[in-house]
Amino acid sequence: MPESTVLLLALVGIVVIISAILRRGLEVLNLPAMLGYIVLGISINYFNSRWQFLDESMDHGLEFLAKVGIVVLLFRVGLETNVVQLIAQIRRASFVWTGDVLLSFAAGFLFANELLGFELVPSLVTAAALSATSLAVAAAVWRDAGALDSETGALLTDVAELDDISGVVLLALILALIPMLQAGDAIDIAQIGSTTIVLLSKFALFCGFCFLFARYLERPLIAWFLKLRPRPAGIVVVTGFSFIISGIAGIMGFSLAVGALFAGLAFSRDPSEHRIDKGFEYVFLLFSPFFFVGLGLGVDIQFLGQGTAVGLVLVIAAVLDKLAGAGLPAWLVTDRRTALLIGLSMIPRAEIALVVVQQARYLGDWAYPPELFGGMVIVSLLTCLVIPLVLQFLLRRFPH
Repeated sequence: MPESTVLLLALVGIVVIISAILRRGLEVLNLPAMLGYIVLGISINYFNSRWQFLDESMDHGLEFLAKVGIVVLLFRVGLETNVVQLIAQIRRASFVWTGDVLLSFAAGFLFANELLGFELVPSLVTAAALSATSLAVAAAVWRDAGALDSETGALLTDVAELDDISGVVLLALILALIPMLQAGDAIDIAQIGSTTIVLLSKFALFCGFCFLFARYLERPLIAWFLKLRPRPAGIVVVTGFSFIISGIAGIMGFSLAVGALFAGLAFSRDPSEHRIDKGFEYVFLLFSPFFFVGLGLGVDIQFLGQGTAVGLVLVIAAVLDKLAGAGLPAWLVTDRRTALLIGLSMIPRAEIALVVVQQARYLGDWAYPPELFGGMVIVSLLTCLVIPLVLQFLLRRFPH
């Protein structure tokens, strides 16, 4: 029997090759590649349940690659965020975002806690996950329709980016409160307040570090490194910085997702951001599939049936909360058709939502049960499959 590192190396190669094929095939169908990656992970998990070819060390290796995938994924989300445009439309976008995140969080918690009967911590995590959206899924449809550069497309982009940032921050807050909640202590408002203040203080310190890095160090450092030969050396260094900043966030008690997102934001204001993003694409294509494959591996086959039932219930919350939470406020600042398009475009849940539940899943079944985790994967699969088709039809009928 070959040693586990040899088998892991072969498995990684197989995943990389299959991921590239899946990505191309799903692009032709105008579907997000993450769907294929998740199914690939579920398939590996299924075959492993029959033949037991993954041992503990291989599991750890795949888990590490999944965490690298989180960092790469969130770094690119931050890198592609237009901070200037976000600030320019902050008033309208924040109005829509406020109703969106509040209603989505409340609906997610009520559906998980009251309707499905899950405990407090899993319900809070589900609420945070459902408050986020997937800009990538909707943006691809809007881009193909030539509408992403419109005023409505810019508003959608800003609201979705605020959603993603708030989802990651809510995750950080929940993770900070989990020790108290795990102990089964009564909810102490004063303790929650003090914990929140400490978290926000550390968060402000981390944001200050990222700002100072972006303001004084990032441009001269990257300008010098991008001149190195061979040319990809600069992109390798950028990747290294993203890992370092993510690690600092982890040391401060935040998730790697928080650090990666803000690392990307720190680099996004650089005039050479386009070159960085173009070069970083190869790192992204290599490592990001492992996050979604890891999600599929995390789906417990024996709970898949229960997960489907849970997911179908949560899909109702996922649809209604965005149509009402984002659509109604958008109606007050735009028109009815635009509000409907924005509400629908916010429904898909992919990267950030799955990052949130995966971070809780690492803590164990008590923090996020396998049937609820499987349900959120179902939510992601269904919303990312159906909503793009609906949007394609509506954007052809009501061009912007």
